[in-house]
Amino acid sequence: EEASLLLLQPKREIDAELAAYLTKRIESFALSPTSLTRFLRDPAEFMRIDLLGQPEEYDERKIMAMGYGTAVHWALKEWAAALQKKREFGVENFLEAFTWNLRERNALTEVQLKRLLAQAEDALPKYFAARLEGQTPVIHAVEREYRSQLGELPVKGKIDRIDRFSETSA
Repeated sequence: EEASLLLLQPKREIDAELAAYLTKRIESFALSPTSLTRFLRDPAEFMRIDLLGQPEEYDERKIMAMGYGTAVHWALKEWAAALQKKREFGVENFLEAFTWNLRERNALTEVQLKRLLAQAEDALPKYFAARLEGQTPVIHAVEREYRSQLGELPVKGKIDRIDRFSETSA
């Protein structure tokens, strides 16, 4: 019984001022995949970050993972844009796009940057050869934003890439 008291979540009191703020915030709020995941994982964290707008806390590992992921995403976007324009985009271009994004769009220390570049120099050529080289998808759109309604719930997000089945498909 004593242990169960430790697990008891205290009832959160919402005063009139907070209720008014949340009501106003929810009027323009649209659920994204990230905010939905956060809500399902921890409703209190969703309230704190997505509704109240408090910044997330990042440790070094998360900062590096986000920087690497963002740079890979950028390089993939550049690869797809080149394919749409029927331009060559080889592994060297892919690594250049990755490196540019990592250096210019991320707040990393020199040590973190060197560590991520070394990891990328090993991993990305293998990824490019296995997943991208020789591929010629019919790309319809890259980074397509969407907004919609799911019942009464507004949802928003981005679709990384939309491919068509063939040049003549709709």
